Amino acid sequence: MLELFSNLNPVATGIVGAIFSILILTIILTFVIRRKYSTLIHDLESPENRVNGVFAEKALNKMVDDYHKAVENNVEEINTPVIVEKHMSHSFKGYAMAERIASRSVSLMVILGLLGTFYGLTLSIGEIVTLLASTKGSLVNDMTPIIDGLMSSLQGMSVAFVTSLCGIGGSIIVTLINMAFSIQATKEHVYVCAEEYLDHYTGRKRGSAGVAASVDLGLDQFGDKLEENLKELTSALNYRLGTVATEMANTAESLNGSIDKFDSSIQTFAENTRDFSEFNHDLRSNIQRMNVSFDDFSSQMKHSTKELKNGHQVLNNTLEVIGQEKTK
Repeated sequence: MLELFSNLNPVATGIVGAIFSILILTIILTFVIRRKYSTLIHDLESPENRVNGVFAEKALNKMVDDYHKAVENNVEEINTPVIVEKHMSHSFKGYAMAERIASRSVSLMVILGLLGTFYGLTLSIGEIVTLLASTKGSLVNDMTPIIDGLMSSLQGMSVAFVTSLCGIGGSIIVTLINMAFSIQATKEHVYVCAEEYLDHYTGRKRGSAGVAASVDLGLDQFGDKLEENLKELTSALNYRLGTVATEMANTAESLNGSIDKFDSSIQTFAENTRDFSEFNHDLRSNIQRMNVSFDDFSSQMKHSTKELKNGHQVLNNTLEVIGQEKTK
């Protein structure tokens, strides 16, 4: 395996290096983000912090302050999910960017693998075209240039398959990590814990401060508000689930597109292999014709040599006869 990587050209090495860099970066970001969200969950679920209403994370304290302000202003319907969403998006902008990078890394690695595939196939096809152009219309006396050209073509093929293997392997690793350590699931847990605390613990204090007002509203109004709050919570959960489903659909569509491109590359490679087989067949036919021509040429040379030998013998006999006559 190391030998394959050592034989890659600088461009292919750069593509493989980029894939491995994205893989390592995604793994690091996944565990860093998940650790941060796990810290928030632990902070929210701490009994002491819940009773005191003070947390180690500033964003959580800001959520509680906003909720208290809404209570002091006698807001009848407090939109808890909006308060949580506002402070999470404002206080954790960097983590949101890291989440986007981690979620798009699978598609990016597959695309880089396909880029290396097309680059390797381009190199291979270029070498084959150059080889065919150099041998067109001429007899091949030395097989060394042909072998060198074929070796260069196969090296281009290795670039294509090594980069594709790295891209697909990296995407599989990231997908498995996301399945085992889901950032989105941990983030949803943070939202649920924050909303549960604001609605139950902070909301309970709100009820204690305005008991008289709550009695005036009556049991019927309280039931209506509870139903509306449940509807809002259901709507917020449906929105988030819809967002997650949309992202999963986009990822699946991107993966299907990448698979279609990979199938197209395989078909292109099959066509190139078929052309290469035809070239080998033509080359074998030319060599066989050359062997037949050489055999005919050798036969003619033997026949001509034999005739010259016979002529030389006749000439020697004639000269001997003439010499004998002169002697007499």
